[in-house]
Amino acid sequence: PLIFCRKNGRPADFGQIRFSEREYAEPSRFITVADVTATQPMAAFIEKNWKVHRPELLVSVTGGAQALVLPPPLQRAFSSGLVSLVTSAKCWMVTGGTNTGVMKIVGDVLSEHGLTHVPLIGITPLGCVNGREALQDVYGGDAKYGGAAPASINGAPLNPSHTHFIFVD
Repeated sequence: PLIFCRKNGRPADFGQIRFSEREYAEPSRFITVADVTATQPMAAFIEKNWKVHRPELLVSVTGGAQALVLPPPLQRAFSSGLVSLVTSAKCWMVTGGTNTGVMKIVGDVLSEHGLTHVPLIGITPLGCVNGREALQDVYGGDAKYGGAAPASINGAPLNPSHTHFIFVD
């Protein structure tokens, strides 16, 4: 993490996020990097420092961040397809990482099916994260995250089912 920096030249914040709603769960890893960070060193960092296996497949699930409730048949189909995908290939799942919209649905599905070993990486602008103050000035330690404001025009809370977060400054 020492090779990365934030937009203002300060060292990258990095460490583990301990979610208050997952008190006894494995913490999520995070790093905050500048928006000009190259992908090659970031991928090497994920593999070597976070010890996340190289994927056979990279799956990015995108969509709106507004409230999203799928009708039950569509929710079952989405869940079934997602579970089938992540159990048949070594993959990284990538979303925006917040506890809203399709990002929340993906996190909930993997958590409900016990697929917490699948890397679920949230990549989001730090300025869009409610409760971001808890993630700043952390250099290798724990960040306690909880009680963040609900989603609004100012940002959204993080989804606690994500295993890793990359915050872009």
